[in-house]
Amino acid sequence: MSQTHDVTILYQGSTFVELHFDGAVAFVDPAFRGRRRRGRARRDDEAVACDYVFVTQLGDGFDDALDALDAADAILVGPPQACRLALRELGLSRKRTLDLEPFERARDEAFRVTAVPAAAAALVDEGLGLFDGAFDALGARGLGRAPSARRAFDQAQRLFDLPRALGDELLRGLRGRPGLGYHFESSQGSSILHLGAGVHRGTDPRALDAIAEIADPVDVLLLDVSSSQPDDVVRAARLLSPSTLLLYRSLDAYGHGRRSRPLPVSAFVEAVDEDFGSELEALHLRPGDRYVLDARPGAAAAAPGAKNAGDNGPSGLRPPGDKGSPAGKPVG
Repeated sequence: MSQTHDVTILYQGSTFVELHFDGAVAFVDPAFRGRRRRGRARRDDEAVACDYVFVTQLGDGFDDALDALDAADAILVGPPQACRLALRELGLSRKRTLDLEPFERARDEAFRVTAVPAAAAALVDEGLGLFDGAFDALGARGLGRAPSARRAFDQAQRLFDLPRALGDELLRGLRGRPGLGYHFESSQGSSILHLGAGVHRGTDPRALDAIAEIADPVDVLLLDVSSSQPDDVVRAARLLSPSTLLLYRSLDAYGHGRRSRPLPVSAFVEAVDEDFGSELEALHLRPGDRYVLDARPGAAAAAPGAKNAGDNGPSGLRPPGDKGSPAGKPVG
């Protein structure tokens, strides 16, 4: 890596984002193509060497994270339940796991990271898409088109309007699976906020406000728009004020039963351009794309208000020794 480059972001497809810092490689939600079950059918040309494996939540792709841990002496960082499962499945030393709760942080010589809340869309959205796909199939066989499950659910949402405030809270409960995002701050001062699939119709703006308080400024905001609408992304960008917005889609939006009305990623890019103009650069990441941040003078500033992780962190990525101090050496 050139000395003028600070962090390289590679999008490997699906949920898999790879971050190359000066001296450390981090996988976020790794997903390996061509596999059928853990340890099998991984392509030979896929590199799995890394220093850290970050997991946003437990899901179908967690086996890929276990594969990455199997292939290298990497440290797993994620929610407590993910770390407990990895310890049980792989028999890892506790020094190779670091469980974080929202707003806890840890550090490495190359970067520090703060976990932030990033709830993914609930399964109800995916389930409604499957129902719509099934109804479409029935209609194709001459049985007539059944009422749209999405439309039926939208009608049911009107029940939440009495009162509106209570309805909003209930709707968030239906549409939010707890998870983590990560705010990475490199030793050279770059700031990358990875929220993955954490921005969607059910995202609590109060959570984004809390993230904005500790992640300021944000050089790059990474979002998976699989469960988003363009206005969701625009509102999040207004609150978080990134310099660059990198958008990708982890799911095949045009696969049967995925979504009733998929939008191309270009629709999200156009919505951002319409709202921000030249003030915010929005880019569509496709598998194999990379984005490079150049180094800048000065080190990253401390994240105010962030709590420390526990004292049993692993060697390498570990909690800072002083609650009020930034990771690494004091900033001049």
